[in-house]
Amino acid sequence: MTGAGFGGCAIALVKEKELEYFIEQVGKVYKEKIGYSADFYSATVDDGARKL
Repeated sequence: MTGAGFGGCAIALVKEKELEYFIEQVGKVYKEKIGYSADFYSATVDDGARKL
């Protein structure tokens, strides 16, 4: 978990082929428990810092 305040946020490492299912399932449970929809932001990992 990261962030602060109302709900904060979490970082989840998810295989790209399973991302849509993950969002669907977590979003469903989140809405049932919290009462409103979650926001999801997808990002990819690169090779990291390097000399150009």
